[in-house]
Amino acid sequence: MKKIKFAFVGTGYMSNEYAKVLKNEFKKQSEIVGAINKSSKSVKIFAKEFNVQNKFSKIRNMMEHAKPDVVIVCVNELSTYKVLKILCKYPCICLIEKPIGINLNESNKITKLKKHKKFFPFIALNRRYFSSVLNSKKILKEDDSKRIIKIFDQENIILAKKNGQPLKVLRNWMFANSIHMIDFAYNFARGKIKKIITNNKFSFLKEGIVSSMLYFDSGDIVIYNCIWNRPAPWSVQISTKKYFIELKPLENISFLTTKNREWNQIKTSKLDKIYKPGIFLLLSEIFKYKKNKKINLQDLKYSNKLMKLINRIYFD
Repeated sequence: MKKIKFAFVGTGYMSNEYAKVLKNEFKKQSEIVGAINKSSKSVKIFAKEFNVQNKFSKIRNMMEHAKPDVVIVCVNELSTYKVLKILCKYPCICLIEKPIGINLNESNKITKLKKHKKFFPFIALNRRYFSSVLNSKKILKEDDSKRIIKIFDQENIILAKKNGQPLKVLRNWMFANSIHMIDFAYNFARGKIKKIITNNKFSFLKEGIVSSMLYFDSGDIVIYNCIWNRPAPWSVQISTKKYFIELKPLENISFLTTKNREWNQIKTSKLDKIYKPGIFLLLSEIFKYKKNKKINLQDLKYSNKLMKLINRIYFD
């Protein structure tokens, strides 16, 4: 079998997490043929660790000389649009770390970038592939009653500022970071949103809470609460007639049933313990795609759909 050629734009933390899985779990099926990063030190360390064939200083050179089948993009929010403007001219599968764009306006531009007919961009929503999330979906298949889904988010732009995040990123922090949690609304609720009611959207940036009710035409309701600039966990709760499921932390699942009031636990998968949760199954989808099999990856239109939802919650 011919190996699938991977390349990386960005060689920081997330790129290392992807490369670890490729190196340890897909060694016979893949090879990393190129990498690029603004920091020459970072790309040198990455290339040595993962036996990368070539280091590049320009994306165009990498695409034309290494000719990767798959490009994994792990750059900061302010660089994504510039990177994709170049990559969209080449035939490749592109797995892009979220958010894809700094805000809705930029997301709209990115969604229109598909220039080469063999450029296939996908958003890297690894939380969809957590064993806890997949086990939740298995449980939910046993109960088709209406769902009440509570998403508890926490964002801290005060801390982000201290950590050196640029002003433009801080001003768009709900797009930059809340997208991780907002995706659970579409992932667990069924149907289309027919109404959104949001409270406190003008006072949250200093210290407070944004609270939204999302009503779906299926009858499902999503309650999205986001605590700003105070400590709080990320969590998801799902209530049906038969079950109450809780992901807290998101990597762990416990649930109650109508039969008893004792919490049931499902163990986290071994792969989610060895690697960053969800990454192995996310990459597995890429290999399925190359074999022309049905996949569950989300494209740029879906990414734009998420950004529109965030915009409706916070600014409409």
